[in-house]
Amino acid sequence: MEDIRYEAPWDASSDDSTDLIREFTYVHRDLSFTRSCKDILIDSGSTCSVFCDADLLKNIFRSAHTLRAVTNGGYQDSNKRGSFPDVFDVWFNSNCMLNILAWCDVSKYFRITTDTSVANEIYVHIGDGAVVNFRQVKTGPFLMDLDSLATARSILHSPKAKDSVISYSYATLVTENKASFTRREIEGADKAKSLFRSLGMPSYQALIDAIENSHIHDCPVTAAELKHCVYINGPRIAILKGETKRKQPLHVPHLYSVPLPKSINDHHSIIDLYVDFFYVHGIPFLHSISENYQFRTVEATRGRSKADMLAGLRKILHVYNYRNINIRTIHANNEFSCITNDISPLLLNVAPAGDHVPWVERLIQTIKNHIRTIIHSLPFKYYPTLLLEGCVYNAFRLLNISPRRMVSQPPYLPPR
Repeated sequence: MEDIRYEAPWDASSDDSTDLIREFTYVHRDLSFTRSCKDILIDSGSTCSVFCDADLLKNIFRSAHTLRAVTNGGYQDSNKRGSFPDVFDVWFNSNCMLNILAWCDVSKYFRITTDTSVANEIYVHIGDGAVVNFRQVKTGPFLMDLDSLATARSILHSPKAKDSVISYSYATLVTENKASFTRREIEGADKAKSLFRSLGMPSYQALIDAIENSHIHDCPVTAAELKHCVYINGPRIAILKGETKRKQPLHVPHLYSVPLPKSINDHHSIIDLYVDFFYVHGIPFLHSISENYQFRTVEATRGRSKADMLAGLRKILHVYNYRNINIRTIHANNEFSCITNDISPLLLNVAPAGDHVPWVERLIQTIKNHIRTIIHSLPFKYYPTLLLEGCVYNAFRLLNISPRRMVSQPPYLPPR
């Protein structure tokens, strides 16, 4: 063994460079120690981490600073850095003798444990249960076990559930169950298994009773062998699937319409309706609201053509006719003038060109505010058309079940 010791050929006090980073490392060379450029040493006597193998690093770049590693054999300057994947950034110098991880650097980022009473190894815990081992070689240094590094990286990059769950298996194997029996008992259990299948897999207890009561003449199988068969092989999957009944689904209750109070129906049996189109992310919707009930409806349409208007209005009118409520006048903007003759005898009150029905325009703003609130409460980043339509329908449903002022005095009733 040989220690190489030199005085540093430079005077630290005379170097005023602000881009020079001075660190210390101790060089101890053992002539019997054969090293490889792939070896990684964890060193408690070093204050800097320097690698010499470029294959172990990623994204090697020239640093704006220069590292001067002062050793007992002189000094070495390094001006390149690289990323040691899943660990941290280190310095790079192809002239180094070995890849060195400084203990002080590793301890800043990871937990380090060791127990020499169990094994001469150092364990670096890099997170999520991943551990990298540094094993002591014959000549004394602790070098990284590259197999443990590969295993640790596979753990770090494996897909994980949001909440980690430990899997437990309580299944027992047939081979393990056979260990409790002799060879002759296992052969008898195999005969019982063959008989059980030949008889069409009856219930085990019925077959045991038949054997014990001698209902099967010249039966080559005893009841004990059949019990051994059940213990070794467990219940047959075919029996479990064949005899398990489908769970009865819950009964769907009948929904009955609650009639309107007579006092409301008598005074509000003829109402006016306000309609208009609005857009949500480019999807057109036909919106309506009644004058007194303030009941809102919405229908997604393919566009704003005459056919789309008539199809949407037929659905809206059907809702009110089902409740024996008659529509007297439909208020809309100028684009609905094309359906005047098609909806006769209903009256159509069209707003002047360039104008809108003020009340329905304000309600559309209210609706859009509710839709934005629902969308921002959801965790999705992308919204397909079907999901957007569902958000719109849900906003209308919530507004309809909320109490609204229909008359001047409480109690206030929901429109729906």
